[in-house]
Amino acid sequence: MRGGFMSDSFGDIVKRYLREHSYTQKDLADSIGTSQATVSRALKSSIVPPLEVAQRVILSLRDDFEMSWAEVENLVQALVLPSEELAKKSKDQPKLIGLVLPRLESYHYWGQLMSAIDRAADPRGVKLVVAQHDNHYDHFINDLTSFLEIGAIRGVICAPPYGRAAITSVYAKSIQQIVDKLRQRRVPTVFIERYPFGSLTAAGEPESKIKRVRYVGPSRERIVEECINQLRMHGHTKIGILIDLPWVSAEAELLFHFKRVLGEDYNEEWVRTGALNFSGHAESGDDPRNRFGSARSLMSLPPENRPSAVFCSTQGVMRAAAQVASQLDLRVPEDIAIVGFDPTTGGDGVSPELPRISFDISGYANLAVQEIWRLIDDEEKRGFSRNRKYPPSPLDPVIFDHVRMVRPELLERPE
Repeated sequence: MRGGFMSDSFGDIVKRYLREHSYTQKDLADSIGTSQATVSRALKSSIVPPLEVAQRVILSLRDDFEMSWAEVENLVQALVLPSEELAKKSKDQPKLIGLVLPRLESYHYWGQLMSAIDRAADPRGVKLVVAQHDNHYDHFINDLTSFLEIGAIRGVICAPPYGRAAITSVYAKSIQQIVDKLRQRRVPTVFIERYPFGSLTAAGEPESKIKRVRYVGPSRERIVEECINQLRMHGHTKIGILIDLPWVSAEAELLFHFKRVLGEDYNEEWVRTGALNFSGHAESGDDPRNRFGSARSLMSLPPENRPSAVFCSTQGVMRAAAQVASQLDLRVPEDIAIVGFDPTTGGDGVSPELPRISFDISGYANLAVQEIWRLIDDEEKRGFSRNRKYPPSPLDPVIFDHVRMVRPELLERPE
């Protein structure tokens, strides 16, 4: 029993005081120096408000209405010990996880990953709410913002875009604000695939500008190590690299580890970069700024100056390299071996069939769901306690390192 308000929430008690004193939520917002929307959210009967806002509300009501100590204690008790009915209502909410991915038709890997995440979530009774973006940060931000309107969302898993906009701080600030608003509602966020707005530390580790999120992604270090080890096992020491989008942290990370693993065998002359357009296809021609042009500039070197093998950072680059090799009448792998990073299960019809570094998509999806669910559990444990502090920033990344070479025998050069 709380002084006559046995089942009332913090918001119910405050709204009663406001009505009794002809005081509006806007008046209260002005009094505590915040927006009316913030006050409105804090006074919803179905939630426990952030401690900082609740404290300011209590102090304002105490001073403006000369509340008695017993009345103040009512508000504190409603904040610290919400009713069992509220807790039960929270637990009975449907289990929904938001999933933000690039458009599924842009790359069939996204469809495979979405299906794998759905299978991993199903045993927990979790359903996905899927939003798709066009690899532009405006679309990505709109997708994230939409989850603020879905009260039953328990967590969000998202793969950010990889465009040049990733290096601008304006988008980083906007995304951080949305992430923080989600956290205020006890909705954690997990980023997958690539670090948003990332840069590399001196040790070659990605560092995201977006804080208070968990990153779950494949180990680029293991991808490069497995590739180089397999190439060396098959007699290749002259190894070049074709990088797709060098401004993206994932690509920069691959190049960093490529240099590190090769050591003295690394040759700057065998490094090429080329970008794709946002329709998902490389431009054709000899322009060195695109996939085909960069592959041609490397493979058309004289045989004595050309690498015996080339590592491609993406499936698209691998396709371009195979096509350029055919145009130059280079035999694969007799004249040049081509290997790439391709996480899909089917290789997308690359002709000729090429060896590739891949990983278990199901295992990766399970790890992402496991991490978002662990963060959701952590939020629920803190949800009805006095401790409203958020986890330290940034959260440690979780790396999936189970990579393997598919069809390594295709690296064999006939005697």
